[in-house]
Amino acid sequence: MKLNKKFLVILSIALLIIFYFSRLAPTIYLHNNTNKDLYIYSMQHTGSMEPTLEELQQLKRINVIRPNEQISLPVSISYSEDSELFSKWKIGSQSGNGGSIIALINDSKGVCALEVFIQENSIEVIDKEAIYCAQKVLISQKTIGDQIVE
Repeated sequence: MKLNKKFLVILSIALLIIFYFSRLAPTIYLHNNTNKDLYIYSMQHTGSMEPTLEELQQLKRINVIRPNEQISLPVSISYSEDSELFSKWKIGSQSGNGGSIIALINDSKGVCALEVFIQENSIEVIDKEAIYCAQKVLISQKTIGDQIVE
């Protein structure tokens, strides 16, 4: 009987830890609503200084989203202060037209999850419901080509 109680306590703690760590970070989902591949470049850094060499290395990892597919951007909450997630995309090729978003990651403003729908000439951002997150995400800027859009 004592062994079952210990097992249940350990199992409960393990499940709480898994739930806790899986829901801390906010999530940004990028949807490719074009008929071409999207080439995604992303970098997260603290907003108070220039990016470090390690942060710039993140831009070398290119994600490709096929038409009508989606990916979730990795958002780290290991930063001790507010940070920014910069994501840029090219449509059709790595030198094609594209756009970008800058998202603020912080403790108080924003939502736990966002969906970003990317079309050839527009971006639509929709808040996605989530139960809990330790930090939140807020889009601070969107661009299509070189033009900032609302």
